Amino acid sequence: MRLTSPNTTKIANRRYWMAVQHMRAVWQAVTAKWSETMERRGKPRGYRWPRLVPDGHVLSRDEVLWLAKDGNRPEEYEDAAIARWVEEVDGPAYYCAVADGATESVYADLWATMLVEAYSRGELSNSGLRAALAAVRQEWHRLVEGRPRPWYMQHKLRSGSFASLTGLILRDAGAMRARGGVWTAMAVGDSCLFQIRGDRLITCFPITSPAQFNNRPTLLGSSPGENPDLEDLQISMSGSWQPHDEFLLMTDALALWFLKAHERGEQPWLELRSLWLGEPERAFEAWAEERRMCGELRNDDLTLLRVAM
Repeated sequence: MRLTSPNTTKIANRRYWMAVQHMRAVWQAVTAKWSETMERRGKPRGYRWPRLVPDGHVLSRDEVLWLAKDGNRPEEYEDAAIARWVEEVDGPAYYCAVADGATESVYADLWATMLVEAYSRGELSNSGLRAALAAVRQEWHRLVEGRPRPWYMQHKLRSGSFASLTGLILRDAGAMRARGGVWTAMAVGDSCLFQIRGDRLITCFPITSPAQFNNRPTLLGSSPGENPDLEDLQISMSGSWQPHDEFLLMTDALALWFLKAHERGEQPWLELRSLWLGEPERAFEAWAEERRMCGELRNDDLTLLRVAM
């Protein structure tokens, strides 16, 4: 247990915000194109992204919690998450995604951010995945080539960056929207999607068992030569949703804990849901610290995106 005085907490919070503001300014100087995303990443853990909900839709809210590895600074966080409405021909659709940048690669946070951004724009679809990914790769290389870097990063830069990606698209049923709608999802790697209805876990995607996690997950690479069998790597799934359903998107460390708890007969979504009862960011940090200390949760970046219908 860590005991801090109110003054110490205020000083820490002030220093944190100063660091966040500095990080935000640096990112915006690199490229204005990604300034919106970098601003979101600069928000404190548990920040609820404001969004405009189309009139009549039953999607109620999206919430995200994130936390860097224990011992790392917030700016060293290498996951990414996004949620936004996209106007389509048949009406608005709700896009959300999480990505987990591989720590061993360079600029993994930027690569993860660019992947979720591209997905949320509807670019990483099954039919146009290869072409869209080529454009994202080209932009990633353009952004990192001009950055100053130490000599030992040159080799890693040639290898590029890697990240998992899991995305979800929610659409309602038009005139029957009060009865629910449909969803489609895609995944490359071990970030996961869970759908809860009532007190039951009804969907696990793309991983359904703790035993399926390993140390070498499939990842999307930023280099042009990576993923030659791209279409075979991508996994897709679709289903339906009903009012009061809940979708949880999370990166691998949190997903592994979730599936292990469910395998033991527990209902881990209730534990996660309780984090939003008070101050979500503080509750999430305390919860993760406790789980890490008792060995239930691997020390890794954590991202949880929750969509309640």
